[in-house]
Amino acid sequence: MKNKAYLFLIFLCLIACKSSIKSRTQAIDTKEVISEILDDNQLFNHLTAKPDTIFIIKTKLVNENWPDRTKKFKIRYIDSDKKNEDIINLSPSSFNNHRIRIDFGKIFLQNDTAKVSFGIYEFQKFTIYDYKLCHKLNHWSIYSRTKRTH
Repeated sequence: MKNKAYLFLIFLCLIACKSSIKSRTQAIDTKEVISEILDDNQLFNHLTAKPDTIFIIKTKLVNENWPDRTKKFKIRYIDSDKKNEDIINLSPSSFNNHRIRIDFGKIFLQNDTAKVSFGIYEFQKFTIYDYKLCHKLNHWSIYSRTKRTH
């Protein structure tokens, strides 16, 4: 009976180790994917202002594992001024904010692919982006980007 109990405990420990490794690597992948997108040359070419700091709106997706800087930008996290995260904020007060703000909507990581959707607020403009990335040779690379104006 003791042997069965030990085997069961070992089994539980293996499951716990595997799930913590998965969440740790997913956190690292998320950080690398976000950094790769924010350092994309084509992303900020169209902006009127050339910021040195990007403001990311805190949502349920954003956590402490996200980067605080990329190769090009400092990153600051700000609270959302909307009550429902699933609604795009197009109120007049959102357009009076002069900071370039990014609102991440969806992040989907599976094996060696990632899909990310987000919006960028710049003065009276709001633009939605959809990025697809792949993981090759220990590096995330952008292989598709779509820009949608609202």
